[in-house]
Amino acid sequence: EAIPYAKMAIELEPNNLATHNNYGNLLVTLERYEEAKAAYQQAIELDPTHPSPHYNMACLASLRSHTEDVFEYLAKAIQLDKVFRDEARQDPDFDAVRDDPRFEALVGEE
Repeated sequence: EAIPYAKMAIELEPNNLATHNNYGNLLVTLERYEEAKAAYQQAIELDPTHPSPHYNMACLASLRSHTEDVFEYLAKAIQLDKVFRDEARQDPDFDAVRDDPRFEALVGEE
């Protein structure tokens, strides 16, 4: 039911990063992963320095078993805002890669 409202919000504010990012989150909940990826990519294009869409792309990549993408996007999110190191430690979206040494290298204690 939320999809039409999310699309309306994007139409009203097509250059709003948060709108695209939130739409991506909604689509992930609905397991519409390709559409979610496109929404996150749009958010990244609007502001490549904002960490949230990078983090969400990492979560999405993990859910889809796209391991290389997980580490690329997670590294970028952490580079932009260290808070995402702590977020990733607790986030069940990363369960598929939690045992990968690259994950520990990114989120391990400093």
